[in-house]
Amino acid sequence: MRALGAAALAILVAGRAAAQDFPPVASVDVVTLNVFDPALPADDTWPFRIANRIHRVTRQKVVLREMLLKVGDPFDPLKALESERNLRSLGFIRHAAVIPTPRPDGSVDLSVRTQDSWTLTPRLSVGTEGGTSSFVFGVSEGNLLGSGKQVSAFHARQGSHKRNEFRYGDPRFLGGNARFLAHLAATDRGNEVGARLQKPFYGYATPWAAEGSFARVVQDETLYASGATASEFLHDFRATRLLAAQRLAKREEVVHRAGLGWRYEHSAFSAQPGTAAGTLPNGRTLTGPLAAYALIEPRYHKATDIDRMKVIEDFNLGWELGVESAALPKSLGSDRDRWALGATLQKGLGLGEGRFGLAQAVTSSRLGGGRVENGILTGSMNLFWQTLLRFRQTFVAHAEYTASKELDGERQLDLGGDTGLRGYKNHSFQGARVMTANLEDRLFFDKNVLGLVYFGAVAFIETGAAIPDGKEFTKAAWKTDLGLGLRLSSSRSASGGVLRVDGAYALNQGPGGSRFVVTVKGGQAFALGGSANRPLNRRPDAILADDSPSDRLRRQ
Repeated sequence: MRALGAAALAILVAGRAAAQDFPPVASVDVVTLNVFDPALPADDTWPFRIANRIHRVTRQKVVLREMLLKVGDPFDPLKALESERNLRSLGFIRHAAVIPTPRPDGSVDLSVRTQDSWTLTPRLSVGTEGGTSSFVFGVSEGNLLGSGKQVSAFHARQGSHKRNEFRYGDPRFLGGNARFLAHLAATDRGNEVGARLQKPFYGYATPWAAEGSFARVVQDETLYASGATASEFLHDFRATRLLAAQRLAKREEVVHRAGLGWRYEHSAFSAQPGTAAGTLPNGRTLTGPLAAYALIEPRYHKATDIDRMKVIEDFNLGWELGVESAALPKSLGSDRDRWALGATLQKGLGLGEGRFGLAQAVTSSRLGGGRVENGILTGSMNLFWQTLLRFRQTFVAHAEYTASKELDGERQLDLGGDTGLRGYKNHSFQGARVMTANLEDRLFFDKNVLGLVYFGAVAFIETGAAIPDGKEFTKAAWKTDLGLGLRLSSSRSASGGVLRVDGAYALNQGPGGSRFVVTVKGGQAFALGGSANRPLNRRPDAILADDSPSDRLRRQ
């Protein structure tokens, strides 16, 4: 499906200076395709025709409400591109294109073309990663009756832990422009309940946004030493967050936003039979006003076959800065006077045809009683180089460094199979500082097997080290593995997410008897924005942001 094309670029060149220079939109025509396109011979078979009858095509009004351009508006190519990204981000639209056609009178007709993904998904998966097994079954519907609403019910197990959950999501709550999510779960460690209502920034020109959320999660926390459980305790976590934000400047090259809100978090810990002496954290209460600021320079780069397969991925190569600070005084209900600060800085790098990079720095900490609490600093760099030989090939180089200071008692910085070192057990190595480097050659094959599945393959080598505070990264601290893997992705999925099957061999001795580890799990082995720091930055109420039941299952 063709995206914003030559006509839009011509209009962009002709009149980028001001909105009044853009021609008006005379009409907006929407065409929504079903999951399988009968115009294509490969899709025109009786199983796919039956599947199309079962699937309710996305309603035109659902597509139109995501458009940032209406009849009579000046045609702005940047808003057309934003509209495409909005449609792709819904999760149930695999392809989206906004195509402008100039009219003789100087106005523009817009043609919006979308194709649905298959959204009724029975799930039955068995996986293993770093020696820990998982089992998930249930069903989800991401586009209920073509309305865009989402419902799901799942049962999941990881190791000895179990959960049953139900979720409901509505991207246009009560027909308005707010998004709503409700989450309920019963686990062997306690119950989870959460809800979030937000009016997001749908586009860079959106003047304001607001959100409110609450969550209560009771979960088991585990500390590890050399791949084995060192201590366990129960964490009762409650949180509420309110935020209202405003766009500050009307410049289109750089977007500035600022917000004010309120933050409340309460953590209580209780001992369990597996709690080691001296490891039970002290409870804490954090509450007070917060202020946030964001700077975004929109310079989006479209690419396929990077982290996902055969779908467009949007990477911003411009500057992005986000800062949030909160005053958490005892007078407002905190257990002691504190300041909290978090910041993220990201920049992309254009390196030529088929090549680009992403650099990111993330920090968060609290200051109380003149000392740092839960200080975390992470820097990461990702480089991508695509070549086209007999098939598409993407080289990915990832490196990251994470340092911590005075972590909360339930948090731990470690390295292993679930944080980008696939040849070793989960939680194999602990330390105050971690460095990792991953190099992957990802192969993406074009053949759509049975019209349902794309295949890929990888070869990888990776290394990492975790060291205590005050120690140096010596040669003996580094652990290295290498291996091969297979990738599978549904050709009818909007996400293009992968199922990976990896076999990795550890070149250095680690915990456990075997040096060969097999992984079967959804998603790539390492996160572009950081892998080793993921357990540190993940709060229990992250269940509201996790779309994947497998991710929610992972308590870290």
